[in-house]
Amino acid sequence: MMGLTGGFPGGEVGLKDFVAKNPPPPPKRAQTDEKASSAVVSAGRPRPTELPLFLPGMVVLVKNPNNAYHMYCGIVQRVTDGKVGVLFEGGNWDRLITFGVDGLEGRAKGPAHGEPQVGRAREH
Repeated sequence: MMGLTGGFPGGEVGLKDFVAKNPPPPPKRAQTDEKASSAVVSAGRPRPTELPLFLPGMVVLVKNPNNAYHMYCGIVQRVTDGKVGVLFEGGNWDRLITFGVDGLEGRAKGPAHGEPQVGRAREH
């Protein structure tokens, strides 16, 4: 299992060796016939959805209603392999919990007044 410790084996030198031994494939040439130019652009593989950009220090909100930390705000500590380590503070304990990128939402500011935090009772 890959944890929150990212990186490439061998560091920067190992990465350069890997790229030298495994060069990227050459770019595909565009088709020039009339059928290709009149066709809809949707031909080819679909693009993956763009994931939201989370950086350490950002305030995020847990948006998954099935999660125990739903609507809690925390601070991003680490981002690795599609997982985000979020630090929750404010009670007797600080907690670092790992979430998937799709279960979080970025916020411009910290928790609003009356929003639940770790250590406070949740209103139902």
